[in-house]
Amino acid sequence: MEHFLDAVYGNERARRLIGRDILDGKQHHAYILEGPTGSGKHLLAQEIAKSLLCRREKPNVLPCGICPLCRKIDALSCTDVLYINSGERATISVETVREALASLAYAPDEGNYKVYIIEDGEKMTVQAQNALLLSLEEPPAYAVFLLLVNDAAALLETIRSRCTIFSMERFSEDALFAYLQKKNSTYSRERLQKAAALSGGCIGAAEIFLSGTDDIAVLADAAEKWVSLLCTGSAAEAFVYCSGIKYTRGEMDIFLQDAMTAVRNRIAAKIGYEEFLFSQGAKQLPDASQNTLSRLSALYDAMYNAWEEIVHANASAYLVLCTLTEKHFFDNLDS
Repeated sequence: MEHFLDAVYGNERARRLIGRDILDGKQHHAYILEGPTGSGKHLLAQEIAKSLLCRREKPNVLPCGICPLCRKIDALSCTDVLYINSGERATISVETVREALASLAYAPDEGNYKVYIIEDGEKMTVQAQNALLLSLEEPPAYAVFLLLVNDAAALLETIRSRCTIFSMERFSEDALFAYLQKKNSTYSRERLQKAAALSGGCIGAAEIFLSGTDDIAVLADAAEKWVSLLCTGSAAEAFVYCSGIKYTRGEMDIFLQDAMTAVRNRIAAKIGYEEFLFSQGAKQLPDASQNTLSRLSALYDAMYNAWEEIVHANASAYLVLCTLTEKHFFDNLDS
C-alpha cells in the first residue's frame, strides 16, 4: 500500500492527487494551497517539497522522511527549497520576488527540482504578482511553485488560472478533540475541548491553542463578544467596544480570524447546515436568526477586508473597525 504525504492529517484528496502526480512525474508546476492560519498549508507545502526531492529510501512512502534531502528540508537547510515572504514588512514587494526568481536561471543544487514556497501569498503587491506571472507562464522544467494563501481569491485571476488550487480541509470539533486527545494525553479533557472549539476547524490552530497561553482564548472570547454586539447590540455599544480593542498586529490577525469564524458559524446556523459549524456551541447561537443571510454575508466580507487592511496593509485598527461598525449598522438599516 502506498502512503502519500502522511505527515498531513486528513486532506486525503489533496494528498492522493498530488502524491500520485509526483510519483508519476506528472506534477503541476504551480499549486495554490489555501486555508486560514493553522489549517496545515505550510506542512503540506513542506511535504510536497520533500516528496519532489526525496531519494526514496522507503519505496512505498512518499516522502520517505529519512533520506538526506528530506532531513535537510525539515531543517530548512536545503538550497533547492526557497522561501519567499514579507519578513517584517506588510507586503511582499516586487523586488523581493524578482530577487528570489533570479535563481531560476540555475539548475537545482542537490535534487531534481527547485521548489519556491511563497508564504502569505496574498501579501504580494500587484507588481510582485505580475513579476511572478512571467515565471509561471514559462517556468523551467525543474521549477515548482507553492503559493500559500488564506483565500485564493486574493490573488490575481491571471495567477490563479495558471495554478492548481487545493483548499485545506476543516475538521469537526469532535474530530479535532479525538485527534488532540490521542496526541496530547497529558492535557485535561476540558482544555482539549476548549482548544478544539476555538480552532475554527483547523488542526494547527487547535494545537496552538492547546499549547499556548490563555491570551489566545481571551482573543477568541473577545471576537465572539464583538460579533455578538454587531449582530444583536446597539451601534453605541459596538463603537464603545471597538475603542477598547488595542491589540498588536499579530493579535489582530488572530482576533479577526476568530471573528470571521464566529460569523461563519452564524451563517451555517442560519441556513441549517450544522455540518459546517466550526463549534458545537454555535448550534445555540441566539443572534443567527436575528440577522438576514445577506447581512451576515456582508459582515463576513467586511471583516475579511478589515483583516487585509489591518494585518497586511498596517492600517489603523481603530479606524478600520469603527468604519466597519458604522457601515454594518447604518448601511443595513433595511435588512
